[in-house]
Amino acid sequence: MADRLNVNSQLQTKLQTINHKPQILKLSSQHKNIVILGSAHPLRGGGIATFNERLAREFMRLGNKVSIYSFSLQYPGFLFPGTSQYTNEPAPSDLDIHTRVNSVNPLNWIVVGNELKI
Repeated sequence: MADRLNVNSQLQTKLQTINHKPQILKLSSQHKNIVILGSAHPLRGGGIATFNERLAREFMRLGNKVSIYSFSLQYPGFLFPGTSQYTNEPAPSDLDIHTRVNSVNPLNWIVVGNELKI
């Protein structure tokens, strides 16, 4: 029993000498311009599109300016298993969504990259 108490007090002493304070991530007070490159409206609200839109809203809530660059074409229609990859629902009015990226046209990637570089 005395051995256990001795070991416990030794552990407590060691723990007190080690700095175990959690590190808190401090964000800069300067707001950022953030671009999310991924699926969003008018593509159907699957998991990725919904996640990107929610991520954009959270960044906006933190005071950042956010744009989403979404796909004008994700993949050719004959590869899509459903009826359409696009939604009929109206675009979210609170998000800045640019439908520009054609996933099967590498020349388009260069154009969009140059647009984002500015």
